[in-house]
Parts: sequence; structure tokens; C-alpha cells
Amino acid sequence: MKRVLGAYEWSGCNPVPPEFWLIPSFSPFHAGKMSSLSRLIYMPMSYLYGRRFVGQISSLIQSIRQEIYIQPYHKINWQKTRNMCAKEDLYYPHPLVQDMLWEFLYKVGEPLFSSWPFSILREKALKVVMEHIQYEDKNSRYLCIAAAQKVLCLLTCWVEDPNSEAYRFHLARAKDYLWIAEDGLKIQVIIMKLNAFYFKVFYVKLYY
Repeated sequence: MKRVLGAYEWSGCNPVPPEFWLIPSFSPFHAGKMSSLSRLIYMPMSYLYGRRFVGQISSLIQSIRQEIYIQPYHKINWQKTRNMCAKEDLYYPHPLVQDMLWEFLYKVGEPLFSSWPFSILREKALKVVMEHIQYEDKNSRYLCIAAAQKVLCLLTCWVEDPNSEAYRFHLARAKDYLWIAEDGLKIQVIIMKLNAFYFKVFYVKLYY
């Protein structure tokens, strides 16, 4: 989200290429082979990554940049930040193969898909991703599978067309995740430790 806000550069992000949606569906590397939650999060993230969308840089964003970084924003080496992580937050160290794949996509794949004629593939991939997002939106009645995907899909629809019907429908259903409790505003989220029974109850509650 910081990248979309303008509080972090896209060049400091490991690739989330939308082109994985163009791979033949029988391939084990097709994005559709991911587990449901991973796939539905990857879908809007790959769109935003492919668009490199950044919102308007306001005085508030400038202030956030000054507050969260220990050096001037324009002097940060974003390429080096891609795999930086506090040891307390690194639950699973990256395997070498994963780092090698990201390095290849970052240094070879991205420059390739960002330049003509390969940029045509990028545009085609973004169109395919948007079709998947629209299908998921209609299938879930613009509720989506979880709060994280809901926010990402809402944002994606706004980036695609801020005056679209899809964006308005997303806004209308955002309140379905929220409620006021005795200690303030709450948002419904998925707790991964819940068993299958509770998952079913949770989704029945949201979808109907």
C-alpha cells in the first residue's frame, strides 16, 4: 500500500508480474495454480504492480516520507531494500532459488516487459487480470474473499476507472466488513487457525 500511496518506490519491490496469468493454464507456473487466498491476493497486486500506479504526492505523503525513513527519501537505494527485513519479522528465510528467481525477474524480466515490443504482453496481461478481477467481483457480489483482497480489488477498480460501476459497487459493500463495537470500529478478517466449520460459517455470514 505504501507504493500506491507514494511512500515507497516500486523499484524497491520484488516483482509481482501479471504475465504469470498468460502462461498456459495447464502449466504448474500459471498464477491460477496458487491456493485460493494467495491467488486472489496476487491477482489485484499483480495489476497494481504492472500499472506502477502511484497516487498524488501531497504534503501529507511528504510528511510520512520524512517520518518513516532515517535518510532522505530521494537518497534511498531502493534496489537494496527489496529483501531487507528485520529479523523479528522474518518468519521464513527466503530459499536461494526464490531469491534467484526474483533477481532474474527484477533485472531481466521487468526491463523486458517494460519496453516495446514486449510491453504489448504487459498490456495484454493487465487486461486478462482485470477480467479475472471482474469475474471474482461479480461472483462474490463485490464482497471478495477477505478484507485484504477487498481493499486491493476496490483500489484496482479505481485505478482502472474511478467513475466505473465496479468501483461504486465496491464502495457500497465496504461497510459489510465494518461494525462498531463497545471499544470502537472493527473489521472482519480471516483467522487462519479457524477450522473448516468456522470458515464455512464465516463465509455464509458474509455472502448472504
